[in-house]
Amino acid sequence: MSIDKLIHVHFISIYAIAVLVFIIVIYLKLKNKKGPKHLTKEKFEATLSKKMIDVTHDNTKIYNIWPFVNELKKAKILPKKLNEGELIYKVYIDAHEKFEHILLQTAHKNHYIVIVVNLNKKKAKGYYKLELTNQYQ
Repeated sequence: MSIDKLIHVHFISIYAIAVLVFIIVIYLKLKNKKGPKHLTKEKFEATLSKKMIDVTHDNTKIYNIWPFVNELKKAKILPKKLNEGELIYKVYIDAHEKFEHILLQTAHKNHYIVIVVNLNKKKAKGYYKLELTNQYQ
């Protein structure tokens, strides 16, 4: 083999290895990408206080949920097409003002997706699927 062909094969093999490494890195990043965190019943109940204050109509205290809502859509927890104007059902804050619970309506009656926000960290803690069927009967 001449030196030109050897150099050409060498560069092609380096290029192929670089492309393969690039594909592996992208695959691992996509695989390890975390979706929205689903809270267990215990973790959800730990964010409740005896008195939850309804702040639905007090727009100054509501956390910006739309990036988290987009994550819920991507994870197929919420439908891609929804009426954002009617999405928020109620907003509650605990008595110590540590957590905010934002109840999102779903297609089923008395079923809600609750986004729990840690107000101290100003970050969504996760979501919880709340079913209120037979609870008030």
